[in-house]
Order: sequence, then C-alpha cells, then structure tokens
Amino acid sequence: SFWTANDGHYHEPLIAPIDGKVLKGSSYLSQAYFRAFQKNPAFLTINGQANCSFEEFRQVLQSDEGKDVMPALHLHHDLARAYGRDMLALDETPQSLVAKANATATPLTTFLQLLDRIGGYKEDPLRKKATLLALILNQRPEQYLRFGSEEAVPPVIDYHLMRSCLRTGIIEIIDEALYAKV
Repeated sequence: SFWTANDGHYHEPLIAPIDGKVLKGSSYLSQAYFRAFQKNPAFLTINGQANCSFEEFRQVLQSDEGKDVMPALHLHHDLARAYGRDMLALDETPQSLVAKANATATPLTTFLQLLDRIGGYKEDPLRKKATLLALILNQRPEQYLRFGSEEAVPPVIDYHLMRSCLRTGIIEIIDEALYAKV
C-alpha cells in the first residue's frame, strides 16, 4: 500500500522526503528501512520485527519532516510483526529457509511452500512477493537459491502489467459483473 484512497478510490501516491531525498512508494520504504538499519540493526532482525511496537514502527517510517506518510501504516506494522512472530514460532531464519529449500530436488517449489507459512507472504494466494523474493535470491551473483532443472518460475503479474494488458485487449474480461466493476 503505497497510495492513499478517497471514497474507496485511488487518491494519490506516497511521495515524501527521507534522508534529504524525495522518494516514492517502495523506494521510500526501502530508504526508511535502510535508515532504521543504520540507527538500530536489531530492528530488522526476526525478534525486532516480532516485537516492534506501533510507535517504534511509526517512527521508522516517518518522513524527514516527522510526518506519518505511509498509507495503511497499521497493515505494514501487522505484517512486520506477523513475519517475525511466524519465523520465531517456526524456529526459522532466512538462511534456514533457503538451506531447507536448496536441500531438495525442487528448491523453488519448496521455498514457496515454506513462505506460505510466514507472515508477509502467506496472505498472498498468488505468491507475488514470494516469487519475486525467489527470483532475487536466484539471480544474485551468489545464487543463494537454486532452481531445480524441471522447475519453472510462475509468472509475476504486477498491477501495472495487468492494467496494460486490460487496456490493450490482451486480456478479455468475460465475467459481466467483473467487467462492469473494471
């Protein structure tokens, strides 16, 4: 959620100054987390995420002007805590998840299944974030996560691509009720 809504419709994107730069959306969020890492690396640990208070989380995401600019801040906080709490409950670390996946004949499939139990990932039935994470881990020079020879990465359909497909007619909506909504 990097935009605000007004009367249930898109209103405006998150654009705000952080560390002297005006950034938008996920770029803003990345910089906020990098700033948090520099100030308090423990915040980004599993335990730090599991136990961060709403106030601490709010301060991490504030703009240079001290404004709360992150839309749906409570949802971001809930997901951060769910991630940390699930990882603690399952006695997992990012490294253990990757190691477990790499120890199988189907590392990609296994990795996605493991993330299905972790907050921040398990809420997405299409596995968009999980698949993007798997791609990142695979395509790093270190190739942290390998893919099995018979595994194919599921398509990652992002919002902008979906809208382009709808506008150009590549995708046809045959459900009349859905068509009326779109």
